[in-house]
Amino acid sequence: MKFYNKKVVMSDPFYHRYYLPDMSFKEYITRENFFRKIDGGEDEIIKAINTDYLDICNDYFTSDILFYDELSKYLLDDNMQFKPLDELIFFKICYYAIKLLNILYDGHNFLEDERQKFIQNNYDAAIIALSKSQFHDAEAFFQYKNNILQICYKFGTIEHIFEFHGVKEWKEKEFMKIKPKLWVEELYEENQGVFVYNTLWTHEDIEDVGCSELTVEFTKLIQVK
Repeated sequence: MKFYNKKVVMSDPFYHRYYLPDMSFKEYITRENFFRKIDGGEDEIIKAINTDYLDICNDYFTSDILFYDELSKYLLDDNMQFKPLDELIFFKICYYAIKLLNILYDGHNFLEDERQKFIQNNYDAAIIALSKSQFHDAEAFFQYKNNILQICYKFGTIEHIFEFHGVKEWKEKEFMKIKPKLWVEELYEENQGVFVYNTLWTHEDIEDVGCSELTVEFTKLIQVK
């Protein structure tokens, strides 16, 4: 079961300020005023909140995020301009933010269960090591031959090398040639003895895209280094 994909990860920068269950717009204004200590009354507070809201919309509200279509009819006017934040828009953003947060919680819970299963049932040490998600921000180099994919994770001069065996469908992607960095990874057992390693990588832009997904299905894992 794949949880972390490009849409999920790219949604967080837009929604993360609105993980606010059971908070009204008025309560949000009061909270923001408490932290910001803005002079000038409620109008100035709402003005400051709207400035931040519009900045977030302009930077992160794109078709690449989850629930874009559902929210567009509330956030955008007939000229495709962002409406000011009001009670209804605030409620709708919070509603979809919590939906995203539940996806993230479900993913974390599922992957933690998988990690504990690997440890408690004495899976191979390489499986346990990879399940710990310890290669975030590592550069990677890929080699494939005879159904074996080798990934070398590098932190400066430190290398960790894994061999994924039983990789039958493989096609080198352009991003693999430009020193991508690992952004998100998840490892789980799809069927008995069949594992799935889902990853998301950041890299230099390729056709205006700066991140790519990669899914590896394999049957055996060896840590070479």
